[in-house]
Amino acid sequence: MYPFWDVIVEPTLRRLRPRVIVEVGSEAANSTVRLAQFCRAQGALLHSIDPAPKFDVASFSREYEGYFQFHQAKSLEALPCIPTYDAVLIDGDHNWYTVFHELKLLEDRALKQSPAFPLVFLHDVGWPYARRDLYYDPTSIPAEFRQPYARKGMHPDQSRLLDAGGMNPNLCNALEEGTPRNGVLTAVEDFLAQTSIPLDFLLIPGLNGLGILIPRAVLEQNATLAEYLAQWRLPKDVAAYLERLEDFRIRNILRLLDTRSALVREQARLGARIRELENVVQQMTGKLHAAQAELDRLKASS
Repeated sequence: MYPFWDVIVEPTLRRLRPRVIVEVGSEAANSTVRLAQFCRAQGALLHSIDPAPKFDVASFSREYEGYFQFHQAKSLEALPCIPTYDAVLIDGDHNWYTVFHELKLLEDRALKQSPAFPLVFLHDVGWPYARRDLYYDPTSIPAEFRQPYARKGMHPDQSRLLDAGGMNPNLCNALEEGTPRNGVLTAVEDFLAQTSIPLDFLLIPGLNGLGILIPRAVLEQNATLAEYLAQWRLPKDVAAYLERLEDFRIRNILRLLDTRSALVREQARLGARIRELENVVQQMTGKLHAAQAELDRLKASS
């Protein structure tokens, strides 16, 4: 989420003026530190949720004491425990089941009690996880909602996973792309199709896609925010151009990955060849020493 901070996320939050922010998926704290600094400056509170953080939570909590609270749990467990929030950033488990039910938890809270439905940022509403599930922990997804998956890579020209190479081959990716209940953007669309809460949805192409869910009531009450977000309602041709740039970026990344893989294979081949030659040299050296010893023996006996 942090690549969007300066140009979209921070300007939006500044106009929204949230008292409580929830971050789903902190990982190495690249976004978390920016959010915590924002909350300290604004006198707000940040709740961060991650079952396996990759940063020193204790040290971070001390530095941002009073402005930061960490929940080491899965989002569907932690969200019901947070009493209030004005903005939520979702960048955690990128699959239909998790994202749909994260949004359902926000909806249920809004319909049953305060707070109202928050403004929500969602990362990875573009390729590769718009229409394909990713599972960090497949066992945590109920079997009836879990797509068949494998640790194989992806390519934008192929709906099935690749046998070798591609994007994110080390992760548990759904075998097929574009099937029902599959992917982050599909989860958002399915949520919007069933909710009774009036919401607007902005989809901003680039950097794997950023989605923003905005309650219409918030836009009606906050003219400054409404004016700012209006510029992100991109004309069709502008959106198409940004999608073309994103496709170009992704294909360059894939070419780089292929080049790196080829380099690793060539290094392995050369390493094996060097070891073969070293063995040959070692054998020839041994034979030379043996021949020299035999020659010395013959000279001594003559």
